[in-house]
Amino acid sequence: MTTSTPRRGPELFWPIILIGAGVIFLLANLGLIPSNPWPIIWNLWPVILIVIGLDILFGRRSLLGGLVGAALGVALIAGLIFLLIAQPNLPGLNVGFGNAQLQTRHLEAPLAGIEAANITLDYGSGDYRLYALSDSDKLIDGEVSYYGDLTFDVNASNNRANVRIDSHMSGVFFGFMTPDERWDIGLNTQPTYALDLNYGSGGGDADLSQLKISDGRIDGGSGHVNVRLPATGRFTLTADGGSGGLTFRVPGKMALRVEYERGSGGINPSSRLHLVRGEFNRDGVYETENFGSASNAITLIVNGGSGSINIVDGE
Repeated sequence: MTTSTPRRGPELFWPIILIGAGVIFLLANLGLIPSNPWPIIWNLWPVILIVIGLDILFGRRSLLGGLVGAALGVALIAGLIFLLIAQPNLPGLNVGFGNAQLQTRHLEAPLAGIEAANITLDYGSGDYRLYALSDSDKLIDGEVSYYGDLTFDVNASNNRANVRIDSHMSGVFFGFMTPDERWDIGLNTQPTYALDLNYGSGGGDADLSQLKISDGRIDGGSGHVNVRLPATGRFTLTADGGSGGLTFRVPGKMALRVEYERGSGGINPSSRLHLVRGEFNRDGVYETENFGSASNAITLIVNGGSGSINIVDGE
């Protein structure tokens, strides 16, 4: 006597989920729902887990179960699209819709006799520009387009200021979903700055050529960062190439020392740099000929990461 194996139902749940994700992308591109809906969807993760669990429990046991799985998928996608379009207030689920829209804010703070400032810019994802202000009575002046929430803190005392700008999403941050973020931040040329620039998953340009720098740190992200360095001063910058890499443009009259810790991206030193210790493209120290005696000199302490490090002779 032979026994028949129960017929498994068709697996319809996940194809419907994939189709639904495509529909959500399309609606976002058309502007019918928030352009960055994924943090909102993530806030509904308990409901999503319940629906997935029900599909695993019932959806693959029979033809009827397959139809149940299909119904669960359709209900989940339809419910998400309804929430994204209608945007009802659901405080119990901690769903907020305003932070998924691209917002723009003007930031400024007066110079007011500030002689030194610690500047921390904690970027998210997008394109970022830092530059010098010309003929301005502002310590900082700029415009920021961002998703989520923006922190702008300025504390000044005894001719010194601490400035922090930070954007962050509630829930999980899907950096690749926010290409429209853009920061244009200008700094006054009169104070001396200690800089902390964290590029997150973005990239951009940091033109420091007209600024006075005491020290700083640059953490590269998944986007490439171009840094133009000043022609005067004596200071140390610590840098991490991240996965996008860094390009430093150094004026020809500025002496330079690069202490490089090897990453998978490698280093491309300028023609003025000579290897004085270690191995080329591995852990090593590079210097220009006049570094020891120069009054204007920069020390770069670089962790290569997986992005390439490029040292370019500038003007």
